[in-house]
Amino acid sequence: MIKIKAIHTPSFWESVVLIVGIVLMIGVCIIYFDAVPHLPILFSILLLIGYGLLKRIPYRRLEKGLVEGAGAGMSAVFLFFFIGMLISSWMMSGTIPSLIYAGFHLITPTFFFAIVFIVSSIVGISIGSSLTTVATVGVAFIGMADVLGLSLPLAAGAIVSGAFFGDKMSPLSDTTNLASSIVGVDLFEHIRNMGWTTVPAFILTTIFFGILSPNVNTGDFDEIADFQETLLGTGMIHWYTVIPLLTLFVLTIKKMPALLTLAISSTVAVLLSFLHHNYGFADVLGILFKGLYPLLAYRMLINC
Repeated sequence: MIKIKAIHTPSFWESVVLIVGIVLMIGVCIIYFDAVPHLPILFSILLLIGYGLLKRIPYRRLEKGLVEGAGAGMSAVFLFFFIGMLISSWMMSGTIPSLIYAGFHLITPTFFFAIVFIVSSIVGISIGSSLTTVATVGVAFIGMADVLGLSLPLAAGAIVSGAFFGDKMSPLSDTTNLASSIVGVDLFEHIRNMGWTTVPAFILTTIFFGILSPNVNTGDFDEIADFQETLLGTGMIHWYTVIPLLTLFVLTIKKMPALLTLAISSTVAVLLSFLHHNYGFADVLGILFKGLYPLLAYRMLINC
């Protein structure tokens, strides 16, 4: 349950003025003055503090509410950090390249977008995180779509749609658990009620992506074979590279906190990377900190 309680409720028009003022302030600063988002957000906070002072709310109470509100979102911030580390570590260990390699054996190009949507949905439900699904399995599908010469925006749409469906319907999702706890209903009852609208949307979306999936000429398979040979040439395709993925699944099923799950999976991936590449400790720290943009990393594999 969220323990932060409002100490003042603005009127309807006050709320409208504050919302419009904040949106305009952020929009003008970013779009017109090309400013970084941090400054207009800080200005918005000052605006709200000023409004609170006008309503005779003590500054200490405003400060306390600001700290409590920021603290409530810190778990998500740390989660983003570990998701970035997870991507880098899975690239180091060969997990993502192995997923790309295996995907060409398991997925038919004929209904590529529909299959990508379904698989992303299954993975999203299994791990309860849309961002993790997009950052791991999604990277593999983007690589496959690029080699097949298919539309990358459509592939990204299928991945994101499936990932968010899985995140929404997963009993392991933090947002799903948060929503059910706020309204005070059973978790699985909440998921069952969401299914009345989400399942028809899932069916229609599957049909939609199936219709949009183009026919792939037989000549494209020669390019796929060349790409598979390139991946094998990197020395990163091994059976043990799926261990970080299996670790993620097992820990999630056991309902271990997402932060610890990502940290353990990343640690396992880093350790496995030493089996086929002699990374220095400084190299590992640099890769984990800087990260690798998925598509750029994928193109680096092609050029190896």
